[in-house]
Amino acid sequence: MSEWVTQREAAGLLGVHVSLVPKIVRRGDLMPRRARPSLSRDQVLQLREQRAQAEHERERRRASRSEPRFGPLPPDDDYEWLPAPAAAAVLGCSVVALRARAVRGRLPSTLAGGRRWFRLDHLELAVRAEVAKQRRQISP
Repeated sequence: MSEWVTQREAAGLLGVHVSLVPKIVRRGDLMPRRARPSLSRDQVLQLREQRAQAEHERERRRASRSEPRFGPLPPDDDYEWLPAPAAAAVLGCSVVALRARAVRGRLPSTLAGGRRWFRLDHLELAVRAEVAKQRRQISP
């Protein structure tokens, strides 16, 4: 068996669509070989194991949610969701400003259970974009 796999083979091993493999590479979860567009089989198998463990953890949390819980639940278990006060703390702004951004469409959000929920990964992207914007303004 070869030490290197193509992106199509990596997608098959990971159980994802072929178009997701370049995104995984850009995110830094897999490192491609420079000479040819191929990936290390060991890295792909290691990532598959990490993804299986994360899925198992999500299933475990989903199963524990069957117990009665007070307060509204997030829209789904596929992402890390934050209510408005926690999301405002991540962005370093007020809840009013956060909701205004969401209503204007500048920050993606979802209404579920009578609350506005924000995905943590989207908030992190917004923070990174703000930092990059500030760096561009400072640099000559």
